[in-house]
Amino acid sequence: ARDLLRPGWNVLALHGLNSSSASTDMLIVPRLDALEAGAEYGIVIEDTTTVRARARLNGEWSALTEAVFKVPRPIDALRITELMYHPRDDEEVDGDAYEFLELKNTGDSALDLTGLVFSQGISFAFPEGTVLGPNAFLLIVSDEAAFSRRYPRVDPSIIAGVYSGNLSNTGERITLVDGTGYTVVSFRFDDQPPWPSEADGFGRSLVPLDRDGGGDLENPFSWRASAFPDGSPGEDDPGHLGPGGRMRPGDFNRDGGLDVSDAVAYLRFLFSDRSFDLPCDGPDVNSGSNLLLLDLNGDSRVDLADSIYLLGYLFGNGPAPTLGTACIRLPGCPDRCSR
Repeated sequence: ARDLLRPGWNVLALHGLNSSSASTDMLIVPRLDALEAGAEYGIVIEDTTTVRARARLNGEWSALTEAVFKVPRPIDALRITELMYHPRDDEEVDGDAYEFLELKNTGDSALDLTGLVFSQGISFAFPEGTVLGPNAFLLIVSDEAAFSRRYPRVDPSIIAGVYSGNLSNTGERITLVDGTGYTVVSFRFDDQPPWPSEADGFGRSLVPLDRDGGGDLENPFSWRASAFPDGSPGEDDPGHLGPGGRMRPGDFNRDGGLDVSDAVAYLRFLFSDRSFDLPCDGPDVNSGSNLLLLDLNGDSRVDLADSIYLLGYLFGNGPAPTLGTACIRLPGCPDRCSR
């Protein structure tokens, strides 16, 4: 009888008959449900919510009951932008202690990561109140003390915590889900070609070719080895800064060679003339391609030790600069050498 309903009030009339006025057998419970097409009724739940309720009957309240209503929460702007799965060892510590995974909010608004869980590969649940701002980075690490020793310039406040387990040196699946089981990101990496071999124990991390972690992360050709030795946790990889010229690592004075004049340039900059022009674009000597070019000993900072390192290489049969002595292309640097 839906076609008999009309806008506004409608009357439902029921006529019941029984065998006699004294009979108690008759029971009528009429009900009519009608919803306007496209209309919303009741409470709309837009996020996972715990609902608590009581019922009142004849002046008495029932016991409290509760239920969790789960709503999938896609977080499309959250991306994995660096994976250090097989770090280099050092003399005292196994390389596994230096593992890390970097996430980035590539969107324009803050993301609440509360309840997100890495459920495959490693185990980690983001604690209550974990918020990641726009274009900001967050790290989870294998061993926070070891990580801080190798990366002293990384702000500890961007480390969300320590995960359980270790990233497999031979590759595995990494899966991040929210509290409803919705898969935020899931991909499998590997240590076999064509995956970048430099990331397999030789000091580099895996970095997506897309700076914001887009593309098919299952595809090995969507990844490359990091530009920095030991990666660049907490910031965009220098390889994403754009095209640049060819420079020789350590060539502070930009003459195309590597000699004692560069060691003098280090000392001049560090101790007498901070206005000395930096070789590449960037705000300071310890960022971007300036750091990549001038950090000869690979300790992620430019200081007196790099000048001493260079002198040792030039005159004391010491090791070569971490990035070698051949010309390399660096974003934001001039073209100063050709071989």
